[in-house]
This record gives sequence, structure tokens and C-alpha cells, in this order.
Amino acid sequence: MLGGSYPDEKAPTSPQRPGSIAGVPAQVSGSFGQHPGRPVPWGLVAVAAQGAGLVMLFLGTLIMVVFGSFPADCFTSTCSTSTAAGVQYGILASGIFWTVGAFGIAVGSAIKLQFTLLDPGSNTAEATARYLDRRRAELILLIVAIVILLVVTLALATATASHV
Repeated sequence: MLGGSYPDEKAPTSPQRPGSIAGVPAQVSGSFGQHPGRPVPWGLVAVAAQGAGLVMLFLGTLIMVVFGSFPADCFTSTCSTSTAAGVQYGILASGIFWTVGAFGIAVGSAIKLQFTLLDPGSNTAEATARYLDRRRAELILLIVAIVILLVVTLALATATASHV
């Protein structure tokens, strides 16, 4: 009997999670062409992107404080033009770090929204509420990161345009 069904064979089941293929284990259907036994660790990728983004925001703030402010002696006497140029470079460098950091946070939130925050599987009100709260928090974090990107870009554009 070629192609026939065998008595011990089970009928294909419905997908267990959104985006999975019926009858195919989640490790295979979620791997996007990689080795079937090793799915992409999206949760780890998202946390790494958000962590790197927070580090970049910290470094940008540190650069702004250290290099983007005038020394104390400039308030009592006249500073040289190289001091003003150094402050401007510090502001530009911190803006670059802030932009990369906000992008990392946005990428991490988008990955969490797309791949890791899946349907809870149970229909209890508590599980659904927790699922919706986590999605809402990641969406808010994504929106805040995009607003930071826009504000930093606008601030750098106006600061650069005013000195041209």
C-alpha cells in the first residue's frame, strides 16, 4: 500500500502557536531555513539588542557630560576656539551614541513583539491580561525609542545647521 495511512499513524494536528505549520514541530517551522534542531533564539537576540542599546545611551550621556560641556575656567575667562570645537564634537559624538542606542532598544522591542511574545495558549483571563500587558509595554518602549531617535536627529540637525 503505497501512500496509504497506517493504523498507528496520527492525523495531523492543528498548529500549537501562531505562525507554526500544522504537523511540523515548532523547532522546524520557526527556524527560517536554519538547521531544524536549532531555532533562532529571538528572546536572547532581543535582550542583547536592548542591553546594547542601553549601554550606548549611557555612553552617549557620559560623552555629553565629559566632552560636551565647557570647562570651569571658561566661565571666568575667555576660552580658545579649540574648546568650543571640542564641545561641539562631544555633542555630535553623544548624539551618534544616542541614535545607535535608541535604535538598539527599538530593534529589541520589535523582535520581542514579533517573535517572542506569543499567544499564551490558555484562555484564562489572567494569562491573556499578562500577555496584553507585556505587548503593550514593548510597544510603548518601541514608540519611546522612535521618539528619542527623532528628537536626537532634530537636535543634531538644528545644532549643525546653526553653526554653518
